[in-house]
Formats: sequence, structure tokens, C-alpha cells
Amino acid sequence: MMKGSKDPIFIVGCPRSGNTLIGCILNKHPKIYISFEQNIFRSLYTSWKEGVNEGMSAENAFMISYAKSHNAKRCANQLGIEKYVIYETIRGANSWSELLNRYMGLLAEESDSAIWGDKTPHHVGNMDKIKKHFSSANIIYVYRNPYAVINSLSNERFPHASNRHLVCAEIVKEYRRVFINKNNRKLNGDVFLLEYEQLIRGPVSVLKELCSFIGVSYTSRMLKRAPTEVRKNVGWEDYKGWGELRKPASQGKGSPRIGILARSHVNPVCRELGYDPEPVPGEALLRMVGVVLLSPFLFLRAVLRLGWRRRHPDAGTFFLNYVPTPKELIRWVHK
Repeated sequence: MMKGSKDPIFIVGCPRSGNTLIGCILNKHPKIYISFEQNIFRSLYTSWKEGVNEGMSAENAFMISYAKSHNAKRCANQLGIEKYVIYETIRGANSWSELLNRYMGLLAEESDSAIWGDKTPHHVGNMDKIKKHFSSANIIYVYRNPYAVINSLSNERFPHASNRHLVCAEIVKEYRRVFINKNNRKLNGDVFLLEYEQLIRGPVSVLKELCSFIGVSYTSRMLKRAPTEVRKNVGWEDYKGWGELRKPASQGKGSPRIGILARSHVNPVCRELGYDPEPVPGEALLRMVGVVLLSPFLFLRAVLRLGWRRRHPDAGTFFLNYVPTPKELIRWVHK
């Protein structure tokens, strides 16, 4: 039985930046299997670590963390893998890296692939942990024009983030801050920076470079519609990224719907990433006003992050993508 690949792939970045699209494109490659949002180095890892600290064996702790993870069970169910098969596969493994390599290797094998990977945007806060457990891991950091990300985050069809542009601008800034912080921790240069707009403009050249980074040959299949079997193996079957890669109807640099405060707040990130932001009169002053208006959100995030660190000391950065309701806060406290 295949034990897993030596060079796994992790796709990270701010949500709504094209992470899932890259996951779909890579899944079209015959040698690559990318799972969607198993939170391998977040909920799955923290639950496993807690079990080990309580005296469980590494394999039993892994199976319990797997049983608690809806996304992990979904990925296995998509491939028709029974729980006992997973246990037999990981039996005897003593470390997180060995457990994960065997488990993910099983998923890849069932999809007739040789290389496994995972797409979880939040893993941008776990890049150092990824490299600690998989020193040769290939990390792909996907980024996009912040204006477009804010528009997408605030869209009512995406309920997992705030509908307030200013909060979404802070979300974009936070993901970028975390990436800069983690990327400065000697990741051995194994991070591929992938710009969404560049991919849309020249997909072949970008994908050839990406394949070279991963260590596989480019194939034109990556641009075509994914076979039904591939979509079923991975899940999210109706996602538009499974289709043929096409240039969107609009490729503007932003949208006038984005408020002036949100623009002033995120413009520094635009410049840092090489985008040309829309000018904002009195930008520095407006940025200060934005911070004042964001202060309740920033305070709540700081409190929740402190609780997260106390509860999970070896976990990655806590991300808050929206203002939680009182009911959600009560549920989190109980957990």
C-alpha cells in the first residue's frame, strides 16, 4: 500500500482569493489529489494533540479526531473509504507526520494519484507547523486584488464572512499580516506565490511554472473540464472551478460599491501586492477613522484569540472572518 508522498501540497491564502480554483485545477492533474478544507493543521491536529496529551496512543487519538471532523469524514466518504480501512492504514504510526502521510496517502491512492495535498485557506497561519512536520512540503500562497476579495467576501452568497466592507478589508489585511509573519520564519523558500489575475491572463505559463515547483509535468487537462469521477472523488461537485478555465467577463481592478473607508484601510495591502489602488483623499486620516470604527471587532478578535491560545497552545493563528452572534459566542464558550 502506498504510504503517501514525500512532498505534499498545501494551498493557503485569504478566502475568496482563488484557493478553491487552484485546488480544482491541480486535482485535474492525474498525479495529484487535493482535499478541500480538512483543516489538517487546525481542528484535526489540535484534537489529536489533546488526545495524545491525555494519554491516548497516537493512532487512537487520530481516529477520535477524525471522528470529530465533519470535513475529514466527508473526504473519506467521497472516496468510499470505511473507517476500519483508515485505522488499518495508520496502525503503528507514532508521529503526526507519519499518521497524516499514511491517511492522506490512502485518499490519494483511492483517487489513483501519487501526490496528496489539501486546500485550507486558514493554513496560512500554520505554515511554520507544516514545514516542521513536512520539511519538503510545497506551499502555494494564492492572492488576488484586495478590492475583488472584499467584494467576494461581502457577497450574500458567501455567508462565512461579514457583509460590511470595512470588516472585510480588515480580514484581508489580517491574512496578509499573518502570511508575512509566517513567511519570515525561514520556510526554506518553498512557497509559491500565485497571483489570481496572472493565472487568468496567462494560465499556461503560470501552471507550467507551478508544475515545475511541485515536480510534475504540465498537462493541458488542467485547463479543461474535470471528469465526473474527479469531481466525485473530491467533492464540491457543482463548484464552477471544475469547469474549463475561462477569463471572467469583468477584470476590473475594483468596484465602486466598496466604501471609501474600506478602500483607505486596504490600500496599503494593494500597494504591497503590486496593485494600483484607487486614490482616496485624506487616506491616512480615514484609515484612523476606520480603525476607530473597527475597534469593537478588533477587541473581540483579540479576546477570542487569547482564549484560542489558552485552549490550544500549539495551534495556529485564530482567524475571525465576521462578527459572531451572541448565540455563537455562547456556543464557543461552552466548547
